[in-house]
Amino acid sequence: MKTIVITTINELTEALKKFVANSWARSVYQKRKPQDLIKNLKDEIIGYEFNISILDDINKILDFLPEKSYEVYKSCRGHF
Repeated sequence: MKTIVITTINELTEALKKFVANSWARSVYQKRKPQDLIKNLKDEIIGYEFNISILDDINKILDFLPEKSYEVYKSCRGHF
């Protein structure tokens, strides 16, 4: 086993990158179906476009939400 002396954060970062690349990268494989990147992008954009209207529709049902759910809603709503 080779001993490495690390004296800077950059050296630590590089050592960790090499360790991860050599240890895990080749041991994990995920077979994925072919992707349509344009369709994926369009699907993402729909979410971004309509977030506010979705949240506005939620206003109609706020009376039925449990208190903790309503607090989470208010917290999230502050980001838009």
